[in-house]
Amino acid sequence: MSSKNESIKKHTNNGSDDTTNSSAAGQNTFPHRNLDRLYCPAATYLCAIGANPLEEGELSSPKQPCIPCAYKVSNFDIALDHEFTKLVPNQRPEQCPRSRKNTAATTNNDVKTCVKDGMMGYKQGMNVLTVGDGDFSFSLAVAKLVVSDDSDSGMVVATSYEDLPTLRRVYPAFDDTLNAVKGCGTKNIIGYKVDATQLRKTLPPNVIQSNVKFHRICWNFPCTAIGSGQDGQNSAMDENKDLVRKFMANVLQFLDEE
Repeated sequence: MSSKNESIKKHTNNGSDDTTNSSAAGQNTFPHRNLDRLYCPAATYLCAIGANPLEEGELSSPKQPCIPCAYKVSNFDIALDHEFTKLVPNQRPEQCPRSRKNTAATTNNDVKTCVKDGMMGYKQGMNVLTVGDGDFSFSLAVAKLVVSDDSDSGMVVATSYEDLPTLRRVYPAFDDTLNAVKGCGTKNIIGYKVDATQLRKTLPPNVIQSNVKFHRICWNFPCTAIGSGQDGQNSAMDENKDLVRKFMANVLQFLDEE
């Protein structure tokens, strides 16, 4: 075997054997998962390598590898390899082309036809508070479910733990989603730097002053903020348990009795 294609066995934390491919001597080597042992949804793998099949009506599509999906199916140690992540930074799941395509294809009319009797616990006319949202795409989806056609009933208070400049830096299309949330209902409210365990102190003042009660308060993927981006790891299990306890105790005062 030539030195350019030399494979070095690597034992990872999860007990599996992976390989690290190296090219010319002196260059960095990066972990590479043995795909013979890979079990994952075919759609995720195809998206990761930029080989998803063409959609109906598409004649050609210059597919690009999807970075979020590639990180999902690759060796987890890649996320810990600082040299590699400098070259190919990970992205938020919302940046996956499949996620963006599904969001773009979903119209108000598509959603409204499905939720006359409710969907996934949400109904038109509900007041919903979302906390810890990223690019506000979840809040937008909820707004389409709960805000009535005439916007007279139902509202979403969409909040993030981050400030506005950070969200704009992390999510290139953030302003488009933000404007869509605002345009989905006249009663919708946006909040930044909202702490899910300190809602009365950090929610927008007009929310507190109105004494609004919420039928649903949703926090997707609650976890402590980790500076390196390694959210939700086993080492932070106790901190995350405590975080959820504080959140649950904090939201009771804002919940509707129904």
